[in-house]
Amino acid sequence: NYIDGAAELYISFWFSKVFNRNYSCGSDKEIFVDIFYMNTPPDAFGAFSFSIGKIGNEFGTQSQTASGAIVFWKDNYYVSITSNPETDESKKVSLKLARLIDYSIKEKVDFPEVLKYLPAEDLDEQSMRYFRHYVWLNSHTFISNDNILNINPNTHAVLAKYGDKEKLILLLVKYTNASEALTAKEKF
Repeated sequence: NYIDGAAELYISFWFSKVFNRNYSCGSDKEIFVDIFYMNTPPDAFGAFSFSIGKIGNEFGTQSQTASGAIVFWKDNYYVSITSNPETDESKKVSLKLARLIDYSIKEKVDFPEVLKYLPAEDLDEQSMRYFRHYVWLNSHTFISNDNILNINPNTHAVLAKYGDKEKLILLLVKYTNASEALTAKEKF
């Protein structure tokens, strides 16, 4: 019930549990902290990759900071800290919370291997969307409502945009074996 409204994202990245705390200062100032524990670090990265904003590394492995929001991923965790409304005080508290949570997660991990295969030239790094469920195949442009590439929990897929003015979209899918890849090619 708690994740209703964004459930598809977290379920498709096989989250195990979510820890939530709400902090308030008066009736109109609140800070919401959500810490999602995903089954694997690639799933935590995947959930993060669907955040919209300029990617930095102030917190966790990667982070995004926007007005009233801090999101980051580290190890198996995807963390979201939001304040409503954002004030100078809530911003300071949110930054302290982000630092504390980041410090508390000790493990550092690499990015999903499939990202290593993306050509670096003209890559729009903000556009990368990593997924292991076919529903996200349409995250940049419509491709199909069906699972035409047999994307499943054992595959690793990434969509990325290339170019400055006219964006080209590259899709890479890493299958567990050649047989799965050939079956997907025939179905496509």
